[in-house]
Amino acid sequence: MHTTPGIPEYMQSEIALTKAGVVMDVVGIGYDNYTPEQRAQTLAAFPRRNFRSSSSRTSFARL
Repeated sequence: MHTTPGIPEYMQSEIALTKAGVVMDVVGIGYDNYTPEQRAQTLAAFPRRNFRSSSSRTSFARL
């Protein structure tokens, strides 16, 4: 996945979709584009299971 803003949109669609999901999960970009019902359905289908603590540990472990 490419991390430079604007680049993923020109790559394979899976990369652009993954980038969109990551920035919404981590930064919150695009959060308001979805209804509370859509967010609840997504979380029910794909539970986060300690996302915040595990993502923080993973990110800092790579520094």
